[in-house]
Amino acid sequence: MRSASIGIGVGILTVGLVVPALPQGNTKKDTKVVSYANDVAPILKSYCYSCHSGAEPAADLNLAKTDFTKSDVIKLGDPEHSTLIRRMKGLDGLPSMPQGFKPLEAAKIQVIADWIKQGAKVDKTLEKHWSYLAPVMPEIPQSMTKWGANAIDAFTLEKMTEQKLKPSPEASKEMLCRRVYLDLIGLPPTVAEVDAYLSDKSPNAYEKLVDKLLASKHFGERQARGWLDIARYADTNGYEADRIRNAYLYRDWVIDAFNQNMPYDRFTVEQLAGDMLPNATIDDKVATGFNRNSMFNEEGGVDPAESFYNVVIDRVTTTSTTWLGTTMQCSRCHDHKFDPFTQKDFYKLYAIFSNVQYRRDGDYSKSFSEHWIEPEMRVMQPQEKAKYDVATAELATLEKQRAQIMADNADDYAQWSKAAAQPVPFVTPKVESVVSDAGSSPTVAEDQLIEVGGKNPDNDQYQITLDLPKGDLNGLCVRTVPAKGKPQGRASSENFVLTDIGLTVDGQKVRFAQAKADFVQDGYNVRKLLNGDRASGWAVAPNYADDHCLVVQFEKPIAGNKAVLTLGFHSKWKNHNIARFRVGVTPSKYPLLDTMKVTDQNRTDAYIATSPVGYVLDEKIEDVKNKMGILESESPVALVMEEKPTTGKITAPVHHRGEFLSPGDLVEAGTPAVLPKPEGNANMNRLEFAKWLVNGKNPLTARVEVNRIWEQYFGRGIVETLDDFGTQGSPPTNQKLLDYLAVKFVQSGWDMKAIHKMIVMSATYRQSSAATADAMEKDPTNVYLSHGPRFRMEAEMIRDSALTISGLLNAKVGGPSVMPYQPPGIWDSPYNGEQWMESSGDDRYRRGIYVFTKRTAMYPTFATFDSGTRESCMVRRIRTNSPLQALALLNDKAYLEAAKALGQEMLAKGSLTKGITFGFRAATSRRPTTQEIAVLEKAFNQFESQYTKDPGQAKKLGKDVNEAAWTMVGNILLNLDETITKE
Repeated sequence: MRSASIGIGVGILTVGLVVPALPQGNTKKDTKVVSYANDVAPILKSYCYSCHSGAEPAADLNLAKTDFTKSDVIKLGDPEHSTLIRRMKGLDGLPSMPQGFKPLEAAKIQVIADWIKQGAKVDKTLEKHWSYLAPVMPEIPQSMTKWGANAIDAFTLEKMTEQKLKPSPEASKEMLCRRVYLDLIGLPPTVAEVDAYLSDKSPNAYEKLVDKLLASKHFGERQARGWLDIARYADTNGYEADRIRNAYLYRDWVIDAFNQNMPYDRFTVEQLAGDMLPNATIDDKVATGFNRNSMFNEEGGVDPAESFYNVVIDRVTTTSTTWLGTTMQCSRCHDHKFDPFTQKDFYKLYAIFSNVQYRRDGDYSKSFSEHWIEPEMRVMQPQEKAKYDVATAELATLEKQRAQIMADNADDYAQWSKAAAQPVPFVTPKVESVVSDAGSSPTVAEDQLIEVGGKNPDNDQYQITLDLPKGDLNGLCVRTVPAKGKPQGRASSENFVLTDIGLTVDGQKVRFAQAKADFVQDGYNVRKLLNGDRASGWAVAPNYADDHCLVVQFEKPIAGNKAVLTLGFHSKWKNHNIARFRVGVTPSKYPLLDTMKVTDQNRTDAYIATSPVGYVLDEKIEDVKNKMGILESESPVALVMEEKPTTGKITAPVHHRGEFLSPGDLVEAGTPAVLPKPEGNANMNRLEFAKWLVNGKNPLTARVEVNRIWEQYFGRGIVETLDDFGTQGSPPTNQKLLDYLAVKFVQSGWDMKAIHKMIVMSATYRQSSAATADAMEKDPTNVYLSHGPRFRMEAEMIRDSALTISGLLNAKVGGPSVMPYQPPGIWDSPYNGEQWMESSGDDRYRRGIYVFTKRTAMYPTFATFDSGTRESCMVRRIRTNSPLQALALLNDKAYLEAAKALGQEMLAKGSLTKGITFGFRAATSRRPTTQEIAVLEKAFNQFESQYTKDPGQAKKLGKDVNEAAWTMVGNILLNLDETITKE
């Protein structure tokens, strides 16, 4: 009978043949129980899944699904007769698997062989990938050595021992000081700070230094740098237009949160749903800027509904990457090919993030395409808030005085109240003439409508002669008369600004008591018309379509025949002259009532406004309110989230193949089925989702965060793929350590500073970064941590270090983004015309985290050093090496300026050797060797000789030859590999 066969890749697996016996695995009773999830699956994933997984696996053998254990490629308990093992070893005259690649290591094949010998078990608790199982506190390994400072070291030493590696000695005090400064605050220590640490001989000197740095205001800046990559924070909207947005308040919130050691669970909830917390504070709402950092497409022809769809997609993928370490975006179009996430899972999350306000006006009757602008909130800064509080107290005092006026004038109020019920009789007097002082052309219609045409000067003034009716008059009004195609103002905006008003009757000047208008533009005060304050006056933006009325009340009744009314338009706004209006006069004792709609509810306010004493008080109140309004309007804007009111469960359609135009069946908001269900019966929304992430039972949240923190210190996560804890991600190099850190993190109350301190206090972290030959051979990438970390700094840290070393750094924390020097022309490519306006003074020397981030034109030296574009969530920067990086540090103006400042500091030390020693210590935190001093002294002398021969070149670097030579020595020091490397 012909034997059964199955093809794997392009080879053939033959089953049922008589084969020579294979060597047995370890048959001792203490043979380690092989875990499918922890031991076998990672090997299969790394070497087999590329062909044998997915929708159409090679040879119809899907090794990503655990049911392959029931196929004929495995003979349970008998690895030597299992086709899977034979093909891996390349027996039976067939190529070894994986075909076309380097053969599997014998040790890895033995792991799978032991697993088959033990029955190839995949029990129900292990059918899930390791990361979807809740971490449990592992037993801390016991060591016969005395090496180690905390539990971290027990776990790392166990791995080193397995690889026959030994830990390195502790780094020198200088190097350890520099390392922990860079790691905790992102800045190198000054020479004085190094000396202070070296002089502390106490046994806990290092711990005191760590505590000092954890308490530093710069700790938050250091930690926020990485988080802003994750949050895709930028100062512009992205896409082609890439216009500026005001987002820095979110950045400052992140810095403050890290500095305050906000627990990570609270840190999570506030960013995802701070607006939904009970009695949400301003800070709670600002935190939701995390998901307002999405790019915003303003290109012509974009469908707002589709753009909103893409924004929500971004929020789902960013949130999943950040807290779940999951490539959830793969499920947008179809069920995930490798991980247990379905397309329905994706749109359950989509529903959560889609239920947000997207209309500032709250009118959801309009179609989506008419208006999509998510909420913004003005946030007063501390200095302005103090002024606002003073104004608020002043306003309360004035309001109290108003109440007293009402109490003191009860009888007069009763009489006035009767008059208020009657209309104010205004009479339109005949206009004899209108003259413009600036050459415009006024005309008067039969109905006494005055219309001004012709030339429209920057400023104008009208003299209007009127025939007055007989009898006493108490007030005058100017009423605008807009008509279709005929605006009330002559400015291009249709506005006007009346700054002056005067009246004479039969040659005698009339004194005005009060002025009031039915509508006044924000920031303007018609009362200022009466005291000559041309910075204010009467303007009506944005209400141009309606007619408006300004009324002035006379100090005492007047009577006469001829009146001359003067209207002046002398504001700073050019051409803001009035175009169409009528003039009226009235005998009414209460002329200002014409500007008010008096109701039972507002009679008190109306009466106060018509009282002479109340009028003055109201003027003060209006001034205070205007001051408060200006403080509010000038406050920076925060982009925030706001939940849309809804009843019942939130739903969203599943889009066929992820296409916006192909919505399908609805799914309810929810969480991925493979992960633990949320507790309770509350309807799922952003707040419930955020709570679910950090309820302590989610197997991913704590692991993902402590893994990112670990990567910050060692240059590589315990799981190298920080954004992928799924089956296609890298397996943990030390899962027990990862789970220990994750469980401790939750047990500590999600205390972030506690995790940071545990890591930097460990002996593992404090090792020298000098690797032995044995370590380089056995562990060239330091996976098993037999020596300390050593890798190039990130982009912002390189610049911050140069500024610190040179003494230029402006250490201010928070505030608007700055624009330090960058080469010309960087912003010429975007079409929107915005310019890089170079900051002045000390703002040029602020930390990199505050440098303005434009998505389509990143700050060039940061981009050169792998900073990314902030267009999407980035949890890890991949370091590159290129000649451009060296050229940037050698020639960029910012670094040359730092070199010059460092040179001047060295020059001030009084001698060549002292100057070089100081500069070297400032750059590297250690003392130079005799040979290093000699090399730098030789370089100085060469530069001095060169610039003596060519003083013109020297002038480009300093005021004289000596300063130029020191600048070049500073340039050398800032470009040392040791200067830009953490080791």
